[in-house]
Amino acid sequence: MSINLKYFLVLFISFATTGVFAQAIDKPIVDFTNTKIYEIGGIKVTGAKFSDENAIISVSGLKNGEKVRVPGEEIGYALKNSLD
Repeated sequence: MSINLKYFLVLFISFATTGVFAQAIDKPIVDFTNTKIYEIGGIKVTGAKFSDENAIISVSGLKNGEKVRVPGEEIGYALKNSLD
């Protein structure tokens, strides 16, 4: 084998193995076992240039005074409803 082919094989194998390490499974960032209950004291919409703030709040389903669990399903449902 020529020297160039050896270098090519070494480089190819080294680059091929780095992709394998990129597939490692990360631990979840949010710990769903330690939830806290919060009461919504106010809802503020920012960044909505072309939509009515009150419409966004009503579509989210969240209301002032409502108790939500964080992390929990209520926030996820509100985000999903707002994006649909």
